[in-house]
This record gives sequence, structure tokens and C-alpha cells, in this order.
Amino acid sequence: MPADSPSEFAQPCVPDPEVMTHLVNDRPPDLLDHLGIAVAHSADGTPVDGDPVRQGAGVERRPTRQWHSLVEPQEAGGAALVLHRDGHVAHVLAQLCGYAVERLGDHDLESLGFNIDHAASVHHDPLRAREACSDAATPTPASPAQVRNNARVVAALNREEKFVQDVLTNPVAKAALDRLPELSLTDCWLTGGAIFQTVWNVLDQRDPQSGIRDYDVFYFDVTDTSYEAEDHAIGRARLLFDGLDAPIEVRNQARVHLWYQGHFGVPAEPFTSTHDAIDHFASTTCCFGLTQTGSGDIAVYAPHGFTDLYDKRIRPNRILAPQSVYEAKAARWRHEWPTLLVEPWNDDLRHRSVGLLP
Repeated sequence: MPADSPSEFAQPCVPDPEVMTHLVNDRPPDLLDHLGIAVAHSADGTPVDGDPVRQGAGVERRPTRQWHSLVEPQEAGGAALVLHRDGHVAHVLAQLCGYAVERLGDHDLESLGFNIDHAASVHHDPLRAREACSDAATPTPASPAQVRNNARVVAALNREEKFVQDVLTNPVAKAALDRLPELSLTDCWLTGGAIFQTVWNVLDQRDPQSGIRDYDVFYFDVTDTSYEAEDHAIGRARLLFDGLDAPIEVRNQARVHLWYQGHFGVPAEPFTSTHDAIDHFASTTCCFGLTQTGSGDIAVYAPHGFTDLYDKRIRPNRILAPQSVYEAKAARWRHEWPTLLVEPWNDDLRHRSVGLLP
């Protein structure tokens, strides 16, 4: 370079705001001053980042020989209840409750089109991210309806967490759930009396195992519905559950239609999954399933919710089991748990305040 040539300096560069968002850390999850309520968009997908630039920390000081970043986070002022303006966040109320949803059955709520955790953040969208960096508009307050809806969702999640805690007080049920993955059976769930009868025992302050005859393990394998294949699975389960103080009944729900009519007197259509089999229990109050996911979390299947279970009310489920089966089961249950309220089978009696079978 000639001696009289002017010196050349490096030109300052503003990083892409999409990149900068990944340099911003989330705040601790349980701070009250981070309260905001929203309903996430149902079309939202996998989270892009934990903080869309504007929620908190920025670059504290510029590094040596570099300009200050033009990405400037801004916090909403005031102490009012606020809604995140871009609709990214619908998990903050759950943060105040200790992130109960992250451990339990997120898939059930996701099917309803709303979310409470990070699973409903928006897709990676550069234009949207740039707007988040440059637009400092005041957040929109949450409507009363949104506040009430979020409160109902959190209450449902709390009820589900209580349900799982109650079931796990039964040491046999807990051990069976812990060992389920070792069976390597498809669509495998712990279900039946092991679940709902354990909860009744907790409500009656009895031993969690009282009155439970067996523990049902359902799986679904349509690739081999032979008796021999099911018998092989039963043999493996016998070895795996050896030492548990209760019989474990393992059944392939893909072959129930082959024997149901001979056992109960009515034909059955083939089930399509383990959930479908649970949906056909004699009482809607019995329709529960628990399984352990690959990450070690407990997944819950509760198609009719938890109200009847905790009210100790038995309702008929007329889609498969005949009246005689429902009434026989209800009579045995009520003998073991006398405070149960049993709804009658017949429609014309459904409007009684309480229908108790003898």
C-alpha cells in the first residue's frame, strides 16, 4: 500500500435482529413482575427463541472497538395486567403455578387449539422479528374473557396434576408405570381400576390398593392379533412385573373384537387404538389411562375429565357394554366404596337427583 494512501477503517455492522434475539436470555420463570396473559395462536409452531428481544435484557455495554447494537429491548411501563402484543406468550400464568403443564399431558390441551407453555411460539419469521425490534407500541390489555379462560385452563392443569399425584400414591401403579417402557409394546397404557379405584381410595382415606382386583395394561398391535403373540407379551410382562403385590393383566386391544361377543354377548367393532378401547369402558368414570413417555414424563388420557371421578359419581357408557355388565360392575364398586353415586342405565331415570343401584 502506498505511504500516502488513507487509512481504511472497518465499517460498523448491525447484526440481523433475528440473530440478536438468540443472545437475549429469558428471565427467571416465576417473577410476578413478568405477569401477562394471552391465548396463543392455534397456528403457532415450534418455538424460535425464548425472548422476542423486547422482554428484558439487552447488551449491557459495547465490546471493545465495536459500536453499540441498534437492537434495543424495551419493557412495558406501568403495573397493569398486560397481554404480549405479538401473541407469542401464553405461558406466564402457568409460570406462577410452577410450570405444572410442562410435566403433564400437554398434548391434550394442544388438541384444543390453545397452549400455556413454549410449545405454541411462532414460526421463524424474519419480518415479524424485525417488527418486534423496531415497534415499541404499548401492549394490549387482556380482556376479561381471556383472563377467565386462562384461569380455567390452569385450574384444569392443576386438577390433572393432582390426579397423577393421587394415582402414584399406589405403589403397584407407580411401579407398573415405571416399568411399562421396558415392555416395548406399542401404544401401551396403564388403565382400568388401577387408576380410578386408586383415586376413590385416596378420597376415602383408605390404603391406595384396597379393593383393586387387578391392574390392566393395554397395548395395541394390529400387525399380529394372534393369541400366540398376545400370550408372548403376557409372558414377558409376567417376568417384568414379578414381585409386585397384584396381578397385572396385559391385553392387545387390536384383537378384542375376536372374543368380545363370546364373553359379553354383544358384538364389538375392531378398536383403532388403545385410546379407542378406553373410550368403550362400561362407565365414563372409568375412562382413564396413564403411560410413561420416552422422556420419563407421565402422559394422561382423560376423555371425560375428572369431575365425576372426584365427585365419586358413576355414569353409564352405552356405546358397547350392555346394561347387565354396567350394573354388575357398578354394584360391586358400590359395595366396596359405599359412598359412590351410581347413575341408572335407563334414560327416563336420568333426571333423578341421584340414582342408586341396590
